[in-house]
Amino acid sequence: MDTKIVPSVTEQGTDGATGGTPDSSVAQAKPADAATTVPEAVDRRSLFRRPLTAALAALGGGVLLAACDFTSAPFDRLVHLLERLTYGATAAERDHIVAVGAAAWLDEQFDPASLDTSAVDAKIVALPALSQTAVQLFTNYPVGQSTLAFAQLQLASGIRTAESPAQIFERMVEFWSDHFNVGVDGRNLELLKIVEDREIIRPRALTNFKNLVVADALSPAMLLYLNNNQSKVGRSTRTTGVSCSSCTPWGWATTPKTTSWQRPGS
Repeated sequence: MDTKIVPSVTEQGTDGATGGTPDSSVAQAKPADAATTVPEAVDRRSLFRRPLTAALAALGGGVLLAACDFTSAPFDRLVHLLERLTYGATAAERDHIVAVGAAAWLDEQFDPASLDTSAVDAKIVALPALSQTAVQLFTNYPVGQSTLAFAQLQLASGIRTAESPAQIFERMVEFWSDHFNVGVDGRNLELLKIVEDREIIRPRALTNFKNLVVADALSPAMLLYLNNNQSKVGRSTRTTGVSCSSCTPWGWATTPKTTSWQRPGS
């Protein structure tokens, strides 16, 4: 029987011929291929600055690490402060905080009226729904068009996130909006949420919890969200502006939108 001799790996070239050496072009391509797989550092603020396709390309396999602000750069206290308190440290803000110092930068941030937001404000003015009263919104955005109005609020949030110098203020607006968490299920809430953002959340974002909870409990958006338009005198269960079960030390029986008080142990 004839025996077929198969050349060993060391004897076989990349083209299958024996006696050759591995193709040098393949060996040289490996470092380049490896380099293209390294994900670019991405933060929330830079995502808003880029077109969607560029943002998706930048994510790569390291999106979870990038979202958590992991970095291989040496630790810098001022950059760390920016990363914690803003939507992403820009080069201009790094230079500014280095120039004025952390204390002065914080003073500026907690006095947003002292910051020049004119460029951002000019873009927000171009979104007409954001300046309209509730009556105007319900008149100008009939059934089927309320989503167009609410989309302007979402766009404004993205613009302010990426471009506003008042970064701590914008983060607190987001924080309180998430905390009170008025859902936008349907036309009425989509339109009233615009009014709540402008008249309740933003003016009080850097005040205190008491001011916010009282004001928001009386806002049309929260009242509607918690079904106060259906409340009747004499009911044992009353809807309140606080929709969480851990806000007081008392015993609370909680349903998704209503809260009733019960004695502990009853």
